[in-house]
Amino acid sequence: MIQPSPTAPLGSVTALESYSPSDFSPSAVVLCRNTAPLIAFAFQLIRKNVGVRVAGRDFGTGLITLVERTKATSIDELQLKLESLRDKEIKSATRRNNTSALAAIEDKYECLNLFVADATSVAGLVAKIAALFDDKTTGLLTLSTIHRAKGLEWPTVFILDRGLMPSKYAKADWELRQESNLMYVAITRAKLDLKYISSGCWATPQQ
Repeated sequence: MIQPSPTAPLGSVTALESYSPSDFSPSAVVLCRNTAPLIAFAFQLIRKNVGVRVAGRDFGTGLITLVERTKATSIDELQLKLESLRDKEIKSATRRNNTSALAAIEDKYECLNLFVADATSVAGLVAKIAALFDDKTTGLLTLSTIHRAKGLEWPTVFILDRGLMPSKYAKADWELRQESNLMYVAITRAKLDLKYISSGCWATPQQ
């Protein structure tokens, strides 16, 4: 069992049934097992005028490289080519019985599908990816996978969709232990307040 330091300030652990834009300050972080739910949540926050950045500039660069590799000139063409690439990668990972690769492939293409659904041009899509993963921007709410949060701390930590742990691809004992370790990393990032939230649970604005 995790024990607090005797000198640590009194914190809190809560599960929010709903939340509002004002709940998310720039000093907080939203953590998730996978990147795709973070991207979807980032789009929701942006639409509600909450400034956000997603940690993982290298991940964003990888998405851009994949888009540019297709040489697509329209969103429709890009979508078709991404589907083809995804199928090839899944077949390769399945043939090698590489469950961690399958999880990463699913997450990567789910992220791209979110950007595709929100784009009107390939250039605009690339620009949006670059802006969201810009690690030089400050004063914004940070969204991060748990893997990328190792060694870091925030006053308030939101854990988004904790039901994603353990990963559905984790079958072997060592994989399940890794998932347990990941949850430990997530809950120990909070200096003061830890809050569990689920996607799509925005509070209804008061009339």
